[in-house]
Amino acid sequence: MVVTYDRNPRLSETERLDSLTTSIQLALNEKADKDTVSRTFVAKAGLLDMVYPIGITIEMTDTAFDPNTAWGGAWEQTTAGKWHRIA
Repeated sequence: MVVTYDRNPRLSETERLDSLTTSIQLALNEKADKDTVSRTFVAKAGLLDMVYPIGITIEMTDTAFDPNTAWGGAWEQTTAGKWHRIA
């Protein structure tokens, strides 16, 4: 199973997360054909926990970006452009 994360700096974090979601979905679908893996695993909430676990701090170049509305979960802004995931 191969999962890729696009680190292209021209993509927004949301586009990168969507790309990763697609990659995981394709990998799981490929594996599901072999041994029936549950496809509910690729839900964005589960993926969010894998990519951005609670306790992680991210820094965004777009200071207007809000991960609470874009990705869900509970984030608090620590400084302009920096967010800490709290739940």
